[in-house]
Amino acid sequence: MWNHTPRMPWHSKAYFSQQMSELSEDEFRRVHKNEWVGSTTKFVQDLWWDSCRVDSTKIEDQETVVVAVDAAYAENGDCFSVVVVGKHPTDQDKYAVKEARFWRAGNNGKLEFKNVNDESDPKYPYGYVIDLAKRYRVLEVAYDPYQLHSMATEQNKKRYAFWREFTQGKPRSVSDNELYDSIRDGTLVHPGIAQLSEHVKNAGRDSKGRLVKLDKKRKIDGAVATSMANNRARYYRL
Repeated sequence: MWNHTPRMPWHSKAYFSQQMSELSEDEFRRVHKNEWVGSTTKFVQDLWWDSCRVDSTKIEDQETVVVAVDAAYAENGDCFSVVVVGKHPTDQDKYAVKEARFWRAGNNGKLEFKNVNDESDPKYPYGYVIDLAKRYRVLEVAYDPYQLHSMATEQNKKRYAFWREFTQGKPRSVSDNELYDSIRDGTLVHPGIAQLSEHVKNAGRDSKGRLVKLDKKRKIDGAVATSMANNRARYYRL
């Protein structure tokens, strides 16, 4: 029997309400409505992410954090995202996005990573990471070595910040699933940064739980950076 109607004694409104809070929308449709869903689904429910918002996530100057950087080269222009994750301001068992910045390519489709006249200029990605290292105790800058090897090598050599490779194979699969759990369970909070929220809500989730694009025109690099930063912050048990 291909059943679409709740028939069991425990199928109460309270039960389904709890299930909707624990499962993604597509998982709920598949498990409880016997509806077909594709192998790529929305990463998390928008409500889950919105419920993780708090007024402020800052604690004090020089607090310990992890920074993650994701650069994407796309047909509609290069983009660059930086996300900072540290401890929750009041709950030591949780984590928090402290701040995030985003850059997009100009009319020529290319992104300027550094001010050639002042490499510490925080208006550019290169200088912004230097600025973060001054304002926080940055344990590491996690990055994809395929895209950011040159910048990481240079900043490591100049000792501006410690950049550590975050390979995009199994480690990314682990971190993406960890981010899903963190948002669902409310153990990662954020201050409501508009672009970051947009990227998280744009993201899809494949059959292995990895972040993927649902629409090639919509950006998700902020979500990828959050995944890496959340994973490394938990690794250090900040």
